[in-house]
Amino acid sequence: MKITGTRFGTIDFDDRRILTLPLGLIAFPHETGFILLGPPAGRIVAWLQSVVSPGLAFPVVTADEIDATYPAPDARELGRRAHISRSDADTFATLVVVAYHPQTGRIANLLAPIVVNLDARLAAQVVLDSDTYSAATPFPDPGAATPAVARRPEVSSEAR
Repeated sequence: MKITGTRFGTIDFDDRRILTLPLGLIAFPHETGFILLGPPAGRIVAWLQSVVSPGLAFPVVTADEIDATYPAPDARELGRRAHISRSDADTFATLVVVAYHPQTGRIANLLAPIVVNLDARLAAQVVLDSDTYSAATPFPDPGAATPAVARRPEVSSEAR
């Protein structure tokens, strides 16, 4: 399958690699299909690229880039909560949307991570406790370009 986006040009990918978000993302309920574009070598920011709206892509990092203890509960429990768990053997990952703000620098949305069932290719955005997590947590990213600087990434091996 091919899509032509505004950030990365034409992207060719196997449609079996599409991540399905049955409920979409917060503020984007109709965006239910994405592919994960891996970060360029030496970088940590990947992109969640919509296959429905080629102009829509979200910069993301894996939760372990934020903190080894984030989120609590773990991704498997979040998958159960989001009803995307299919078996006890499923493998999960947690993605965090990041952004760059001129006044505050890099920020991460720790309030609403995206939990991904890598085996079933299902994902869901889960809202955590707002007393514990923020949608604008400062996020240092030494040595990497800001998320707003788009380079052509490769389709992630997790998305393949």
